[in-house]
Amino acid sequence: MTRASLQASPGPSSGSGVTAAGRQAPDGVGLPADRTVALGDGRRVELAAARPDDLSAILELQRLAFETEAQLLGRWDIQPLRQTLAEIEAEFRRGTFLKAVAPDGRLVGSIRGFQEPDGVEVAKLMVRPDWRRLGLARRLALELEALFGPGRFRLFTASLSLGNLRLYEGLGYRAVREAPAEGAGVAFVFFEKIVATPGEAAEASGGGGGAAAARAGQDPNAAPGSGSAAR
Repeated sequence: MTRASLQASPGPSSGSGVTAAGRQAPDGVGLPADRTVALGDGRRVELAAARPDDLSAILELQRLAFETEAQLLGRWDIQPLRQTLAEIEAEFRRGTFLKAVAPDGRLVGSIRGFQEPDGVEVAKLMVRPDWRRLGLARRLALELEALFGPGRFRLFTASLSLGNLRLYEGLGYRAVREAPAEGAGVAFVFFEKIVATPGEAAEASGGGGGAAAARAGQDPNAAPGSGSAAR
């Protein structure tokens, strides 16, 4: 196993296009229309593409959301807490950022994705602590997948983050490797997911489920995940 660092985060490297509305999108990705969705307790949020003037609020949310992770790891120098506004602005120019906004205008969730040659790097899935366990993290993850379309998605989390592990497994991700985190006494767990094309999904729901699941790197006999949201 290779050794990873808590200082690092997935490194976006692809180019992006800018829509007429000024939003950022990687080549070939269509940004979502703003829409309101209901969560588990009846609260509603608006899911939308983030704009440049959202980035300060996203950074504030990031620092709040990742305090839980820092406490869990016993480390307050993790990359999400140290990231600067300038660094997020640079990521925004190269990736796709989504946001979840409460009726009172507060930013309560966010996720970002970066198109790489061999798949999509998913990063910084986060939800305000008082909006967790309502299905919002799951909604954000699925929205990002829908934007990028069929293909391979990758992300990682700390091995101690049991809620995150359950969430990603419930979303259909599978653990592919672990790497020790330097100086932390824990490991990063790296996950991958293959999002099938509509044709493959139809085949899986019909007579050819085993073959389609095999192409997607899944066990055709495995039970579906629970979809539990940790964040």
